[in-house]
Amino acid sequence: MGHARCAAMTWSAASYDAWFEQPWGRYAHAVETAAVLAPLGPLAGRRVLDAGCGTGRLLVSMTDAGGVVVGLDRDPDMLAQARVHTRAPLLQADAAASPLAAESLDAAVALALLEFVSDPV
Repeated sequence: MGHARCAAMTWSAASYDAWFEQPWGRYAHAVETAAVLAPLGPLAGRRVLDAGCGTGRLLVSMTDAGGVVVGLDRDPDMLAQARVHTRAPLLQADAAASPLAAESLDAAVALALLEFVSDPV
């Protein structure tokens, strides 16, 4: 799967990422990031998985907040784009079958993941 699917739209990883540079994209990223970071609490030194990390923008925010983060996405194009933004470790895998043991993490987030999978259950 070399592209993200959202409703009837199909975007390449680069165009999906570029959307976040537009006014609505910047706003959406700020709102989503605040909604994720607030309930996580202090991240300093905490190990956090971003399941369905896409282009890695949330990884950057969590790293900036002191988190030790890992990104996971099944789309190699999204991971390639994520490498533009972050030096966090990135894993190509399906979030439903993460290779990471739950006890190796302090928290996991899945922002904007379910709308891109064919079977969110």
